[in-house]
Amino acid sequence: PYYGYARSDRLSKKRTTIAAADVAKILVSMGVDRVVCVELHAGQIEGFFGGEVAVDDLDATSTFVNYLPTLLGPKYTSGIVVVSPDAGGVARAKRFRNKCETAFRNKANNWSPTGLAIIVKHRIKPNELASMDLVGQVQGKVCVLVDDMCDTAGTLLRAAQMLMDAGATSVYACIAHGILSGPACDRLKKNKGTLKVYDVL
Repeated sequence: PYYGYARSDRLSKKRTTIAAADVAKILVSMGVDRVVCVELHAGQIEGFFGGEVAVDDLDATSTFVNYLPTLLGPKYTSGIVVVSPDAGGVARAKRFRNKCETAFRNKANNWSPTGLAIIVKHRIKPNELASMDLVGQVQGKVCVLVDDMCDTAGTLLRAAQMLMDAGATSVYACIAHGILSGPACDRLKKNKGTLKVYDVL
């Protein structure tokens, strides 16, 4: 379900390897002729396998969307804002938002449309951020951060705090791959009041 080295899907600087492409080459050289994944980090990973290997990237968002009314209770009828924690996840967040629109419209009276916001990250190096900017309105809304993976949880918690500071009433995170390495679990325990995280797998 989790594709190793998925974050290394492009050149970060000259003369470095694209590790996600290397993983694809290794699998192809072993004779793999079909790959089924859950929530690939980026769509271009499918192209690393070439034309001979069929790649099925399964979408985990329906699992979360189906569970949201139970999770949020009456809050979901007042309109939520789906938030992409980075520019690369905008397509995933839009897909999530569209599914929310379809699922909630038929279930709630006095239902409000689902909004969309984006957090633009500026990284110094992997797992270390310089700054973040919020694009979109979250004042007085329940925010749902949607991402494919959570590693050390530093970025996720910083994003949640940014949303709370911008006036969000509460913040939830729907993560397909909860890697939760290093200090992640301790960070999440300490910040239970800021962020609630749900892992699909």
